[in-house]
Amino acid sequence: MQVPQSNHIAEILAQRVAGRYADLLPRPEHKLELPPDLVDGKRVLVTGADGFLGRRIAEHLDELGAETYLTDLPDLDITNAELVDQTMRRLRPDLVIHLAAMKHAPVGEVHPLGTTQVNVLGTNNIVEAATVAGVLPGNLVFVSTCKAAAPETVYGATKLLGERIALRAGYSAVRLGNVLGSSGSVLETWVAQRENGDPLAVSPCERYWLTPHEAVRLNLAAFHLGPGLYHLDAGVPEPVEALARRFEPGVPLQWIPPRLGDRLVERFVSDGEVSEMTSIPGIVRIKEVWEAAEATPA
Repeated sequence: MQVPQSNHIAEILAQRVAGRYADLLPRPEHKLELPPDLVDGKRVLVTGADGFLGRRIAEHLDELGAETYLTDLPDLDITNAELVDQTMRRLRPDLVIHLAAMKHAPVGEVHPLGTTQVNVLGTNNIVEAATVAGVLPGNLVFVSTCKAAAPETVYGATKLLGERIALRAGYSAVRLGNVLGSSGSVLETWVAQRENGDPLAVSPCERYWLTPHEAVRLNLAAFHLGPGLYHLDAGVPEPVEALARRFEPGVPLQWIPPRLGDRLVERFVSDGEVSEMTSIPGIVRIKEVWEAAEATPA
């Protein structure tokens, strides 16, 4: 099968959905109201800003009055500790959103060392440089994934390590589910298949879905909530087939096995963790069992 160019597919998907990602959810979309002055006038550094989510975070930061600094390859290679330190010292950000990552699980299984170098060592470089530059506790957000909960893949394991690095330094992390419309997402795959007249390929996996609106505001909400690990209350994971039938009702489906690195059923919280609601409806805080026990009165 000849698949059309990815940027062309992204354009077709954007026209198809036209921002109505909430219509593809199996649940109501969380609006996630945040304080209007949350980032107003703040210097905000965003790594990995050229990606689908990074661009949307940057747009929302501009709307909220932030002074935004956007970085991605080739201007900031996060595996270069000296360059990261120089960049952080030069910009002196008040807030940091760390998105830069190797994010595709199948790639992690084939290139475990490269994935570790970016997601673990690169994250450590960002966190250490932020600390030296005076970024205060709670003012850096590491963007993680639900695949970090009881990880079964290289990608998930590297993200869990990234979480620990950020949290132990006094910063925050958010576990995202699958953001609808993101680069390399299943929606892009399905658009390419329909362009070729093929059925939609669906696996037996179960997934959480988030809209871009939810993902953007979840990241910014961590600045308001303070240091910690957070996720969106996205209900229960649903079969990929259900999303396919909402996306293209009546179109034939083709069942395929999970890819290398695919998790059958996603989760946000591992067996060694507990969750509690936060002051923002729709956002859940994750604590390790020992942490929750320490917070419980004797």
